[in-house]
Amino acid sequence: YKLQVETATNKRISFGAAAHDDLSSEGPGIFFSRQSDGSPQISGIFGHSNTSLGIAARDSLTFHAGGTSTYSAAPERLRITSEGYIKIGGHSANRDVGGLSAQMVHLEGTSGAASISLINNQNSGGNSALYLGKSRGTSIGSNVILQEDDPMGSIVWCGSDGNDMISQG
Repeated sequence: YKLQVETATNKRISFGAAAHDDLSSEGPGIFFSRQSDGSPQISGIFGHSNTSLGIAARDSLTFHAGGTSTYSAAPERLRITSEGYIKIGGHSANRDVGGLSAQMVHLEGTSGAASISLINNQNSGGNSALYLGKSRGTSIGSNVILQEDDPMGSIVWCGSDGNDMISQG
């Protein structure tokens, strides 16, 4: 480290050269220790190649907004888990809906504002659309041809019965 500052017991901020596992041209970084034991570089912000900024954490990245007076009063609004799932609305756990756990994108809220808004296309020459894609590939980005009678996508409505949201309409 070029510089390390201890802000409180086991709470350190370090400045130095970044070393991320998937690139060889990282720039400088600001690293944060684990609060419980001061283990260095548990999370950080770093120059990620010559053109991008990296933000990394050992577990989840969380984003907070809407505090009443200071940043410490702002509730969690978005979480990206270590598995790559996106949780929107401050809810960090998966909820089963229709017998399936929403993993990749999970939107949770307490009002009608907890909805998905599709962009309205104002161009008279185009249209708004929702695309659901399907491949038999087993890795992200692979395109393997479908087989006859493969389901390609669905929209399912589920309602709460007072215990869960597994009941489908």
